[in-house]
Amino acid sequence: MQPEHNFLPETPLQPPFSYSMIPIIIVVVLLLCCGAYFAVRAFIKAPKKPKPAPVIAPPVVVRDMHRLKQKYIALCDNLGAGITGKQIPLRKGYQKLNEIIRFFVFEAVGIKVQNCTLADIEKLNMPSLYALMREYYKPEFAEISAGDIHEALRKTKEVIWHWR
Repeated sequence: MQPEHNFLPETPLQPPFSYSMIPIIIVVVLLLCCGAYFAVRAFIKAPKKPKPAPVIAPPVVVRDMHRLKQKYIALCDNLGAGITGKQIPLRKGYQKLNEIIRFFVFEAVGIKVQNCTLADIEKLNMPSLYALMREYYKPEFAEISAGDIHEALRKTKEVIWHWR
């Protein structure tokens, strides 16, 4: 018995893969090329070089440490006078103070800390120097410098005076 109404006309089904394979092949080849490109790029990409450690010179023997300390304490006093007389702005004062302590350390022990970052100085195992540098950091680099530079000067002179 046949159904009374046949809504679908009888059409023959197409056999598998009778469609054009060219678009499928092109897509597969493009995907393989992209995958190969990124794989080669990942393997060939040069590894990042680590930053070189700070160059540490051999310690220099200072014949007269007392005179060296007096020299740098006098530089701190001159800086303090310039700041008190409003001739040197606060930020510039912290920059000069930073410069003074760095050159003192270089002359005292021969370690070239003039170009070291705060992290480099921390690695040098000089806690008093690191503490000073950390204290200078914010007023020296902030948009609006604020800090007690006279207290920073006092601490710097204390570190210089007790340096061994």
